[in-house]
Amino acid sequence: MSISSVSNARFANTYASPGLNSNPADVAPGIQSGMAIQRDEFLQQAHSFSGNSAVAYQPTYECSQWDATGECTGYREKPPEVGGYEPTFECSQWDATGECTGYQEKPPEVGGYEPTFECSQWDATGECTGYQIFEPTLESNPDVPLLSAHIGQFETTPEILAPRGFEAQLNDRTTYATATLGDNKAALTQYSNQLTLTDLNFGDQATVGEGFQGIEDFRNSWSRSLEEAGPLGGTPGSMNWDYHYKLSGAGQAGNLVSVFESTSAYTGGARPNNNFELATYDAKGHRVELDDLLTGDQMSDVVDDVAAALVALKGPEGIDGYTFFSGENKEALRHEINQNFALQQEGDGVKIKVGLPSGIHALGDLMAQFEFAAPNDRHFQKAISQPPSGC
Repeated sequence: MSISSVSNARFANTYASPGLNSNPADVAPGIQSGMAIQRDEFLQQAHSFSGNSAVAYQPTYECSQWDATGECTGYREKPPEVGGYEPTFECSQWDATGECTGYQEKPPEVGGYEPTFECSQWDATGECTGYQIFEPTLESNPDVPLLSAHIGQFETTPEILAPRGFEAQLNDRTTYATATLGDNKAALTQYSNQLTLTDLNFGDQATVGEGFQGIEDFRNSWSRSLEEAGPLGGTPGSMNWDYHYKLSGAGQAGNLVSVFESTSAYTGGARPNNNFELATYDAKGHRVELDDLLTGDQMSDVVDDVAAALVALKGPEGIDGYTFFSGENKEALRHEINQNFALQQEGDGVKIKVGLPSGIHALGDLMAQFEFAAPNDRHFQKAISQPPSGC
């Protein structure tokens, strides 16, 4: 955007002084009626003279207000440059399509501050119809206190909550396949659900988690195993494979969604391979780590608190915290926490729920769970409230 001065506008009330041309039109261009320079200011700043010669102060003018098309609708006198400061301008208002409908002067950056944006109004369907600059609360609290720790099953919800302005849809798919290996029969049974997030403003879609791709990958593995076994391959039942993948709701905050992922894969043998984990994704389907949301110091505090709580955790039938993580390797623990957490909006605050699975078949989906109060600071609020795609 270019800013040009206003030329040939006339003062509504101008002044001359001895040695200056008394014709206001010859003294200095000015702005519209009602915005003329005052006499004392003119005499003090506007000129210097010697005898009959004078050099008059020539103010310049800049746009101070724009309409939605970018057309200037108001001007102001441009102050003399001090220290080379030149104002820049930024969008301050958007319509539902993401089109800018108003501008404001951008304040000089202090400490690297970068504004973020959030939806400020919605229609009856939950569609965002306007955005504003996000301003975090002045009562900022960077602490991440541990609120509770226990061993148990993670409480999930059948419905998955989508970020505001998005729609979440779960679709199911079940497939069957059979094959003949000599006198033996081989069968494949698969189930998966897939979560799709749809941007209600722009129509963009993103898949969360493994989804139906897991079915394709597992079937390809089964087919390769059949080829390797040959027409007489395997013992009876060894090629009867089963795959089950399911997503359940685990929480939502800002523009992020959390899910509980349950995977069971049987490829012959005594028992299936089971896996349970918490996972958090952005609205584009990209998996988010807790390190992405917290500062380095905050993340270190979380790791230290989990490590200390693990020592004291006790569960049913002699299960303790070391069942879910053993050893003193803080980096390995940090990795596990990064990959296994959920966010839950509760009133004006957000809870961070870390869940560490055991990886032991007999314990099923039991987890060592740790609940933290999320920090109420600019860093965290900005991280979870990035504007939807297209803004």
